[in-house]
Amino acid sequence: MSTKNRIIHNYKTLRHSLQSFDIICCEHKDLFWNLVGHSAMIVVDNEKDIVWIWQSSTQYANVSGTSLMPFNEWLTQYPGHVAIRQISMPMSLRRTAEERLDAYIAKYRGKPYPNLKSLTGWKYMYNQIADIMPWTENHPDPDGDARDCSDRIVHTLKTCGILNQMINPSEQEPDNLRENVLFHTPIDVYTERGVVISKEIWIK
Repeated sequence: MSTKNRIIHNYKTLRHSLQSFDIICCEHKDLFWNLVGHSAMIVVDNEKDIVWIWQSSTQYANVSGTSLMPFNEWLTQYPGHVAIRQISMPMSLRRTAEERLDAYIAKYRGKPYPNLKSLTGWKYMYNQIADIMPWTENHPDPDGDARDCSDRIVHTLKTCGILNQMINPSEQEPDNLRENVLFHTPIDVYTERGVVISKEIWIK
């Protein structure tokens, strides 16, 4: 869909319908960074009434790696378009998933982004690029601490039981978290029973 034809929803109106695990899809204004892509996830603290963004990035919160920061602050700063894909699921699954999420964040918050100045970092990125080509053999998921943006979010959703065990987080690009991007299998096909991911709701 052309950006001219998009309906941009008011974030303040949408805010109270957001829940943990909702997916954030981004289109950067810079062509290079738009080609790289970025994806993240909503985390809601109901007790403190705070909406956070959970992401792995080299550019935000003065942290190179996995971090939490207030979503409204991030949204104001992000130089481009932003959409939300809301995730609905059975209440019993949500309770279990949110318990797992607390433990996941405690374990992985502050973990580094893959170091592209190191051989390990380059190997990680090469394996990810190789895995998305249909003619290449899949590499096993590394189950490591350093993950890029889409890898981190898919690993979070898989660990929390929202995506099934068939998905390999290290093979996913930001476009796999989008809605019907050509040549990319959406993560929707890997959801557990009862989980539904909405179409993109543009808020910027």
